[in-house]
Amino acid sequence: SDDKTSGTVTITFGPDGCTDSKGNVRKGTIVVTWEGGRWFREGATRAITLNNYSVNDIRIDGVRSLTNVSIGGTLTDFTVSWNVLANHELTWPDSRTGSRLVNLSKSWHHTSTEDTYTVNNGPSTLGDFAAAGSSRNGKVYSMTILSPLVFEASCVRQNKVFLPVTGVKELMNAETGRTVTVDFG
Repeated sequence: SDDKTSGTVTITFGPDGCTDSKGNVRKGTIVVTWEGGRWFREGATRAITLNNYSVNDIRIDGVRSLTNVSIGGTLTDFTVSWNVLANHELTWPDSRTGSRLVNLSKSWHHTSTEDTYTVNNGPSTLGDFAAAGSSRNGKVYSMTILSPLVFEASCVRQNKVFLPVTGVKELMNAETGRTVTVDFG
């Protein structure tokens, strides 16, 4: 729109695709739409739609949406929170498929000394999980965050690795009921 409260951006990788600096070939299009103003406005939404999109001939279809559910604080000490929903289908060159459903709540807390990012299960109205799906081998799984996953920007900058500094998540094989618990304590 003229006032930039809504719009669409389309990224096209061309018929032969584009090769990134690591040698990955991307093809297809990514369409980003937004409504409700800029990303930091409460109620603002973003949807990212993958159309015939692939990385190294692994096709990824689906939509990822982000909704700003709250913002508070001052310019030097604030918190922004979003709900993230995604539903993707992956298809490998040998025609095997997998799926991933994401249901997360994320927040960014900024202060003058540190930025922290907290990830938790999404709204319980959608289910008590953070992610679920199936592997290309047909294994059905779920991932539940038992204790919020907290990431610190200083650790990312220093170590060049995006891993939580605290939190607990549980992975479950739906067929066997076996679980693996990962504690980032």
